[in-house]
Amino acid sequence: FPYTTLFRSRILGYPFFFEKRKDNHSCTFKALLSFFFLLVTCFQLMAQDSTKVFYDDHPEIFKNATPQKHIPQLTSKQINNRIKIIATTNIIGYSAAMAGLYAAWYKDYPQSNFHTFNDIGEWKGIDKIGHAYSAYAESKASMELWRWTGIERKKRIWLGGMSGAFYQTVIETLDGFSSEWGWSWGDIGANFIGSGLLVGQELAWDEQRIQFKWSFHRKRYNDPELNKRSDKIFGSSSPERFLKDYNGQTYWLSVNLHSFIPQ
Repeated sequence: FPYTTLFRSRILGYPFFFEKRKDNHSCTFKALLSFFFLLVTCFQLMAQDSTKVFYDDHPEIFKNATPQKHIPQLTSKQINNRIKIIATTNIIGYSAAMAGLYAAWYKDYPQSNFHTFNDIGEWKGIDKIGHAYSAYAESKASMELWRWTGIERKKRIWLGGMSGAFYQTVIETLDGFSSEWGWSWGDIGANFIGSGLLVGQELAWDEQRIQFKWSFHRKRYNDPELNKRSDKIFGSSSPERFLKDYNGQTYWLSVNLHSFIPQ
């Protein structure tokens, strides 16, 4: 069982959080969530290790890792075909996700010139943890997809590992042109911390010894007024709550002790 560090939020009393984004876009949210879970399922099922040659040449880096057996060797043609598949999947999938996000969260709100907004002191910092986790999870999924292509180890780590920070920066740019929000340097920093946590560990250990994890439970209260207020602020549908309600989210740092102390 891993040792864990737990972060939880209690921000129901903040009236401004998502109050102006309370329109029901459940179909869009469901589509985005479905794409995310499909992506995660695909990389879990199809991921393969592309580090056999590196493993053979640098055994000292993998001395505590599980021996890698029966690794299929891909031809250059197979690698190029897989690169095309993953590149196309990324472009189409991310474009569709951004189009849906723009339609649901930005389209109906006033736009402005690009500007910054300092939100470091808001939402009790839980949104920054959410940004870091999102970048970490997106980077991990992307890296495993690129692992499947069979490209060289460092290319896979950097290309996939920094994808999360890139994806989140695009969203931050949309915020920068929205008059009600703005580009947040705090969010950008959290994004790179999340991606950096993945990249640094892969370069150092070729595994994730410290994993960023997240869970959600539907938060309900005994007081009807609190339930009514949370529906107004965070939305009443499960997909909206899934993304917006920090009171129901739990973030973990999970450490694999055996990787650090094999004995």
